[in-house]
Amino acid sequence: MIDTQLIANNRYFHLVFTPRRKGGDTFEGDCWVHVGTFAIQKMNLRLGKEANVNFVENLSLIQEYKMINDSTWFLTKDKFVADVSPVGKDRPGFIGRKTTTYRNVIINDTSVLNELDKNKIMEEIITLPNADEKKKEFWVEARHEPLSKTEAGIIKMIDTLTNAPVFQRFTKTMAFIGTGYKDIGNFQIGPWMNWITSNGWEGFRMRFDLGTNKLFDKKIKLHGYLAYGFGDKNLKGMGEIFYLPKKIRGCSFMLLLPTTWTGDRTITGKYHRIIFLPWL
Repeated sequence: MIDTQLIANNRYFHLVFTPRRKGGDTFEGDCWVHVGTFAIQKMNLRLGKEANVNFVENLSLIQEYKMINDSTWFLTKDKFVADVSPVGKDRPGFIGRKTTTYRNVIINDTSVLNELDKNKIMEEIITLPNADEKKKEFWVEARHEPLSKTEAGIIKMIDTLTNAPVFQRFTKTMAFIGTGYKDIGNFQIGPWMNWITSNGWEGFRMRFDLGTNKLFDKKIKLHGYLAYGFGDKNLKGMGEIFYLPKKIRGCSFMLLLPTTWTGDRTITGKYHRIIFLPWL
Protein backbone atom coordinates (compact mmCIF):
# COMPACT_ATOMS: atom_id res chain seq x y z
CA MET A 1 0.00 0.00 0.00
CA ILE A 2 1.43 3.36 -1.01
CA ASP A 3 -1.29 5.82 -0.06
CA THR A 4 -4.76 6.48 1.35
CA GLN A 5 -6.96 8.81 -0.68
CA LEU A 6 -10.29 10.52 -0.15
CA ILE A 7 -12.44 10.44 -3.32
CA ALA A 8 -16.04 11.72 -3.33
CA ASN A 9 -16.20 11.55 0.48
CA ASN A 10 -15.06 7.91 0.42
CA ARG A 11 -11.70 6.69 1.64
CA TYR A 12 -9.67 4.27 -0.51
CA PHE A 13 -6.44 2.31 -0.14
CA HIS A 14 -4.09 2.75 -3.10
CA LEU A 15 -2.28 -0.54 -3.71
CA VAL A 16 0.50 -1.42 -6.15
CA PHE A 17 1.06 -5.05 -7.15
CA THR A 18 3.65 -6.97 -9.19
CA PRO A 19 3.97 -10.67 -10.14
CA ARG A 20 5.37 -12.86 -7.38
CA ARG A 21 7.31 -14.94 -9.93
CA LYS A 22 8.90 -13.34 -12.95
CA GLY A 23 8.66 -14.82 -16.42
CA GLY A 24 4.97 -15.76 -16.38
CA ASP A 25 2.15 -14.30 -18.45
CA THR A 26 0.89 -12.15 -15.59
CA PHE A 27 -0.11 -8.55 -14.94
CA GLU A 28 1.27 -5.74 -12.85
CA GLY A 29 -0.39 -2.46 -11.92
CA ASP A 30 -2.28 -0.69 -9.16
CA CYS A 31 -5.79 -0.50 -7.72
CA TRP A 32 -7.97 1.49 -5.33
CA VAL A 33 -9.83 -0.45 -2.62
CA HIS A 34 -12.80 0.98 -0.71
CA VAL A 35 -12.06 1.10 2.98
CA GLY A 36 -15.54 0.16 4.22
CA THR A 37 -16.46 -2.70 1.85
CA PHE A 38 -12.97 -3.64 0.58
CA ALA A 39 -14.39 -3.56 -2.95
CA ILE A 40 -12.18 -2.55 -5.87
CA GLN A 41 -13.13 0.91 -7.12
CA LYS A 42 -10.55 1.08 -9.92
CA MET A 43 -7.72 -1.05 -11.24
CA ASN A 44 -5.03 -0.62 -13.87
CA LEU A 45 -3.52 -3.80 -15.28
CA ARG A 46 -0.48 -3.95 -17.53
CA LEU A 47 1.11 -7.01 -19.05
CA GLY A 48 4.32 -7.85 -17.22
CA LYS A 49 7.60 -6.83 -18.83
CA GLU A 50 8.78 -10.44 -19.05
CA ALA A 51 5.46 -11.85 -20.29
CA ASN A 52 5.56 -13.65 -23.62
CA VAL A 53 2.27 -13.49 -25.55
CA ASN A 54 2.32 -14.22 -29.26
CA PHE A 55 2.11 -11.09 -31.45
CA VAL A 56 1.31 -8.85 -28.45
CA GLU A 57 3.84 -6.17 -27.53
CA ASN A 58 1.79 -4.53 -24.81
CA LEU A 59 -1.61 -5.04 -23.18
CA SER A 60 -3.43 -2.92 -20.63
CA LEU A 61 -6.81 -3.08 -18.93
CA ILE A 62 -8.55 -0.35 -16.97
CA GLN A 63 -11.76 -0.98 -15.05
CA GLU A 64 -13.74 1.37 -12.85
CA TYR A 65 -16.59 0.46 -10.50
CA LYS A 66 -19.26 2.50 -8.75
CA MET A 67 -21.53 1.80 -5.81
CA ILE A 68 -25.13 1.89 -7.08
CA ASN A 69 -26.75 1.21 -3.72
CA ASP A 70 -25.54 0.73 -0.17
CA SER A 71 -23.64 -2.48 -0.85
CA THR A 72 -23.48 -3.28 -4.60
CA TRP A 73 -20.58 -2.23 -6.80
CA PHE A 74 -21.07 -2.34 -10.56
CA LEU A 75 -18.72 -1.90 -13.51
CA THR A 76 -19.02 1.61 -14.99
CA LYS A 77 -16.03 1.72 -17.34
CA ASP A 78 -14.03 -0.98 -19.11
CA LYS A 79 -11.08 0.00 -21.29
CA PHE A 80 -8.89 -2.37 -23.27
CA VAL A 81 -5.74 -1.42 -25.21
CA ALA A 82 -3.53 -3.88 -27.12
CA ASP A 83 -0.37 -3.22 -29.11
CA VAL A 84 -0.19 -6.01 -31.70
CA SER A 85 2.76 -6.78 -33.99
CA PRO A 86 1.76 -9.70 -36.23
CA VAL A 87 5.01 -9.66 -38.24
CA GLY A 88 7.37 -9.68 -35.27
CA LYS A 89 8.81 -7.55 -32.51
CA ASP A 90 10.04 -4.05 -33.40
CA ARG A 91 8.13 -4.29 -36.69
CA PRO A 92 5.15 -2.20 -37.85
CA GLY A 93 1.95 -3.15 -36.05
CA PHE A 94 -1.27 -1.62 -34.87
CA ILE A 95 -2.98 -0.60 -31.65
CA GLY A 96 -6.50 -1.78 -30.84
CA ARG A 97 -8.66 0.10 -28.35
CA LYS A 98 -12.09 -0.68 -26.89
CA THR A 99 -13.84 1.46 -24.30
CA THR A 100 -17.22 0.56 -22.81
CA THR A 101 -19.10 2.71 -20.30
CA TYR A 102 -22.27 1.90 -18.35
CA ARG A 103 -24.88 4.29 -17.00
CA ASN A 104 -28.36 4.00 -15.43
CA VAL A 105 -27.72 0.48 -14.17
CA ILE A 106 -30.75 -1.34 -12.70
CA ILE A 107 -30.41 -4.56 -10.70
CA ASN A 108 -32.82 -6.80 -8.78
CA ASP A 109 -35.86 -5.27 -10.47
CA THR A 110 -38.76 -6.88 -12.31
CA SER A 111 -38.30 -4.47 -15.23
CA VAL A 112 -35.02 -6.24 -16.02
CA LEU A 113 -36.79 -9.61 -16.26
CA ASN A 114 -39.51 -8.08 -18.43
CA GLU A 115 -36.87 -6.84 -20.89
CA LEU A 116 -35.11 -10.21 -20.93
CA ASP A 117 -38.40 -11.92 -21.76
CA LYS A 118 -38.42 -10.02 -25.06
CA ASN A 119 -35.40 -12.00 -26.22
CA LYS A 120 -36.13 -14.69 -28.79
CA ILE A 121 -32.74 -16.33 -28.24
CA MET A 122 -30.24 -16.35 -25.39
CA GLU A 123 -27.90 -13.35 -25.16
CA GLU A 124 -29.78 -11.43 -27.85
CA ILE A 125 -29.05 -7.73 -28.29
CA ILE A 126 -32.20 -5.77 -29.09
CA THR A 127 -31.55 -2.49 -30.87
CA LEU A 128 -34.07 0.32 -30.60
CA PRO A 129 -35.79 1.34 -33.85
CA ASN A 130 -33.80 3.83 -35.96
CA ALA A 131 -30.83 3.59 -33.58
CA ASP A 132 -28.43 3.36 -36.52
CA GLU A 133 -29.87 6.50 -38.14
CA LYS A 134 -28.97 8.98 -35.40
CA LYS A 135 -27.03 12.06 -36.47
CA LYS A 136 -23.64 13.09 -35.11
CA GLU A 137 -25.20 15.80 -32.94
CA PHE A 138 -27.15 13.16 -31.04
CA TRP A 139 -24.04 11.14 -30.19
CA VAL A 140 -22.16 14.24 -29.06
CA GLU A 141 -24.82 14.80 -26.38
CA ALA A 142 -25.59 11.14 -25.60
CA ARG A 143 -22.00 9.89 -25.37
CA HIS A 144 -20.97 9.31 -21.76
CA GLU A 145 -17.49 10.71 -22.31
CA PRO A 146 -16.26 13.11 -25.01
CA LEU A 147 -13.96 11.70 -27.66
CA SER A 148 -10.27 12.44 -27.38
CA LYS A 149 -8.54 14.39 -30.11
CA THR A 150 -7.06 11.19 -31.53
CA GLU A 151 -10.41 9.36 -31.51
CA ALA A 152 -12.20 12.26 -33.20
CA GLY A 153 -9.48 12.36 -35.86
CA ILE A 154 -9.82 8.63 -36.53
CA ILE A 155 -13.61 8.89 -36.94
CA LYS A 156 -13.23 11.83 -39.31
CA MET A 157 -10.67 9.92 -41.37
CA ILE A 158 -12.90 6.83 -41.59
CA ASP A 159 -15.93 8.91 -42.61
CA THR A 160 -13.90 10.62 -45.32
CA LEU A 161 -12.55 7.31 -46.57
CA THR A 162 -15.85 5.42 -46.59
CA ASN A 163 -17.65 8.26 -48.38
CA ALA A 164 -15.03 8.51 -51.12
CA PRO A 165 -16.43 7.15 -54.44
CA VAL A 166 -13.12 5.43 -55.27
CA PHE A 167 -13.11 3.55 -51.96
CA GLN A 168 -16.77 2.55 -52.33
CA ARG A 169 -16.16 1.15 -55.80
CA PHE A 170 -13.10 -0.72 -54.53
CA THR A 171 -14.96 -2.34 -51.60
CA LYS A 172 -17.91 -3.33 -53.80
CA THR A 173 -15.57 -4.82 -56.38
CA MET A 174 -13.64 -6.81 -53.76
CA ALA A 175 -16.91 -8.02 -52.21
CA PHE A 176 -18.12 -9.15 -55.63
CA ILE A 177 -14.89 -11.02 -56.31
CA GLY A 178 -14.79 -12.58 -52.85
CA THR A 179 -18.44 -13.62 -52.44
CA GLY A 180 -19.41 -13.93 -56.09
CA TYR A 181 -22.59 -11.87 -55.61
CA LYS A 182 -23.47 -8.29 -56.47
CA ASP A 183 -26.52 -6.32 -55.27
CA ILE A 184 -28.29 -4.13 -57.79
CA GLY A 185 -31.16 -2.35 -56.07
CA ASN A 186 -33.54 -4.97 -54.67
CA PHE A 187 -31.98 -7.75 -56.72
CA GLN A 188 -28.81 -9.81 -56.65
CA ILE A 189 -26.78 -11.44 -59.41
CA GLY A 190 -24.20 -14.19 -59.09
CA PRO A 191 -22.26 -16.16 -58.21
CA TRP A 192 -19.99 -15.15 -61.08
CA MET A 193 -18.05 -18.43 -60.86
CA ASN A 194 -21.10 -20.20 -62.38
CA TRP A 195 -21.30 -17.92 -65.40
CA ILE A 196 -18.89 -19.96 -67.54
CA THR A 197 -18.17 -23.62 -66.73
CA SER A 198 -17.83 -26.93 -68.56
CA ASN A 199 -18.55 -30.61 -67.96
CA GLY A 200 -18.53 -33.86 -69.88
CA TRP A 201 -22.27 -33.94 -70.65
CA GLU A 202 -23.06 -30.32 -71.50
CA GLY A 203 -19.65 -29.25 -72.72
CA PHE A 204 -19.23 -25.49 -72.57
CA ARG A 205 -21.97 -24.13 -70.27
CA MET A 206 -23.18 -20.61 -69.54
CA ARG A 207 -25.42 -19.73 -66.61
CA PHE A 208 -26.93 -16.55 -65.21
CA ASP A 209 -28.51 -16.27 -61.73
CA LEU A 210 -30.94 -13.61 -60.56
CA GLY A 211 -32.45 -13.33 -57.08
CA THR A 212 -33.75 -10.89 -54.53
CA ASN A 213 -31.88 -9.52 -51.53
CA LYS A 214 -32.91 -8.30 -48.07
CA LEU A 215 -34.04 -4.95 -49.49
CA PHE A 216 -36.78 -6.77 -51.41
CA ASP A 217 -38.16 -8.65 -48.38
CA LYS A 218 -36.62 -9.83 -45.13
CA LYS A 219 -38.59 -13.09 -44.96
CA ILE A 220 -39.01 -14.05 -48.60
CA LYS A 221 -36.16 -14.65 -51.04
CA LEU A 222 -36.69 -15.46 -54.71
CA HIS A 223 -33.95 -17.02 -56.80
CA GLY A 224 -33.66 -18.54 -60.23
CA TYR A 225 -31.25 -19.11 -63.07
CA LEU A 226 -31.07 -19.92 -66.76
CA ALA A 227 -28.31 -22.06 -68.24
CA TYR A 228 -27.42 -23.29 -71.70
CA GLY A 229 -25.12 -26.16 -72.60
CA PHE A 230 -23.44 -25.91 -75.99
CA GLY A 231 -22.75 -29.66 -75.93
CA ASP A 232 -26.30 -30.96 -75.37
CA LYS A 233 -27.80 -27.77 -76.87
CA ASN A 234 -30.47 -27.56 -74.16
CA LEU A 235 -31.82 -24.58 -72.25
CA LYS A 236 -32.42 -25.35 -68.61
CA GLY A 237 -33.08 -23.51 -65.39
CA MET A 238 -34.38 -23.55 -61.86
CA GLY A 239 -36.50 -21.34 -59.62
CA GLU A 240 -36.86 -21.41 -55.85
CA ILE A 241 -38.54 -19.56 -53.01
CA PHE A 242 -37.10 -19.26 -49.51
CA TYR A 243 -39.48 -18.33 -46.73
CA LEU A 244 -38.37 -17.61 -43.16
CA PRO A 245 -41.34 -17.64 -40.74
CA LYS A 246 -41.38 -15.82 -37.44
CA LYS A 247 -38.60 -16.89 -35.12
CA ILE A 248 -39.32 -19.21 -32.22
CA ARG A 249 -37.24 -18.84 -29.07
CA GLY A 250 -33.94 -20.61 -29.66
CA CYS A 251 -34.52 -21.69 -33.27
CA SER A 252 -35.83 -20.78 -36.69
CA PHE A 253 -37.32 -22.65 -39.61
CA MET A 254 -36.69 -21.98 -43.28
CA LEU A 255 -39.12 -23.32 -45.87
CA LEU A 256 -37.43 -24.04 -49.19
CA LEU A 257 -39.64 -24.59 -52.25
CA PRO A 258 -37.43 -25.11 -55.32
CA THR A 259 -38.58 -26.52 -58.69
CA THR A 260 -37.04 -27.13 -62.11
CA TRP A 261 -38.82 -26.60 -65.40
CA THR A 262 -36.28 -28.22 -67.73
CA GLY A 263 -33.79 -31.06 -67.58
CA ASP A 264 -30.90 -29.51 -65.71
CA ARG A 265 -28.93 -32.53 -64.54
CA THR A 266 -27.43 -30.61 -61.64
CA ILE A 267 -30.88 -30.56 -59.96
CA THR A 268 -32.60 -33.70 -58.73
CA GLY A 269 -36.10 -32.53 -59.69
CA LYS A 270 -39.06 -31.04 -57.86
CA TYR A 271 -38.91 -31.22 -54.11
CA HIS A 272 -39.94 -29.43 -50.94
CA ARG A 273 -38.19 -29.40 -47.63
CA ILE A 274 -38.02 -27.57 -44.30
CA ILE A 275 -34.60 -26.62 -42.96
CA PHE A 276 -34.10 -26.39 -39.19
CA LEU A 277 -31.73 -23.55 -38.28
CA PRO A 278 -31.01 -23.59 -34.53
CA TRP A 279 -28.35 -20.88 -34.78
CA LEU A 280 -30.59 -18.08 -36.04
